[in-house]
Amino acid sequence: MKRLFFTLATIVLIINTVAGQDDFRKVETFNRNTWKWDEVAEKHKSATIQDGFLVLYVDKLYKTKKPLEITTRFPVNVQRNFKITYKVVFPALSQQTSTLGIIFNKTDYGKSVLKISENLFEIVNSDNSGKNIKTESKIKIPLKGGKDVPVTITIEKKGANLIFSVNGMKIYEAQKELQSSEWGFSLQSGKAKGGAMFMGGIIGQVISGDAKVMIDEIIIDQVEAEDN
Repeated sequence: MKRLFFTLATIVLIINTVAGQDDFRKVETFNRNTWKWDEVAEKHKSATIQDGFLVLYVDKLYKTKKPLEITTRFPVNVQRNFKITYKVVFPALSQQTSTLGIIFNKTDYGKSVLKISENLFEIVNSDNSGKNIKTESKIKIPLKGGKDVPVTITIEKKGANLIFSVNGMKIYEAQKELQSSEWGFSLQSGKAKGGAMFMGGIIGQVISGDAKVMIDEIIIDQVEAEDN
């Protein structure tokens, strides 16, 4: 009888394990390079893991139009429902221009980039040289500046739809086919102007044309439920 009970319990455990294989949480805390980011350390630009942050930096002397870019393969099945949460701390939000982005769905042919500023949200599809092919949306949103302000950005897949939110507020929803789990960030410094322009689901800092952003944490929740 005990042997039968053990066998049944083992079967139930196996069934539950298999059923929950696609229901998980993965967290990148940047305490170590868990997701195998290819760090960049050059004279005028860098993307390095420091003290529990992925720190992106481009100085004002970096003149090329091509932004700093860092991507890696995210541990997520993009064909199923998921929620990716980005937690960011930026030292200051100044009245100058910078370009910062969340890259998603990067393939051999192109990529999509989520753009956010104090006043503007947009999604741009481009080729891998950075040339814009299409701007999907351009929506005004409120973001407050300040020092060491945490910002939370989420990208959630529900069925065929992608839902974008900033600090808990949904800012855009659209159908979008995902083909790749190659995701990451881009950063480019800019000239001093009114209105801090930042490219990406991340908010950045600009000081005298320099650009800096500190990514604190990335959380991936892969849900078990079938796509609707």
